[in-house]
Amino acid sequence: MILIEIKEKIRKANESKKLVFGFSSVRKKLMGKKLAEVILASNCPDDTKKRIVSYCEELGISVYMLDSDSIELGILCRKNFKICVVGIEK
Repeated sequence: MILIEIKEKIRKANESKKLVFGFSSVRKKLMGKKLAEVILASNCPDDTKKRIVSYCEELGISVYMLDSDSIELGILCRKNFKICVVGIEK
């Protein structure tokens, strides 16, 4: 998926309050099958990345790896902090 499309998805999800931030929150929503997609920053720790990708593969949920780092992902989500993992609720 193109970065522009991902940015648009994040913008729309943010406006409708459907973004979930952080590994623990995303994992909890994944296990409850409440997420449609997951987005990972380029500098997301390998362990976190492997676990999220594994969960998503098991559940058939799309995972996107951004070329942007966690600072840029935080800016995309209009937050003043770094974000490595973002989930978009169904």
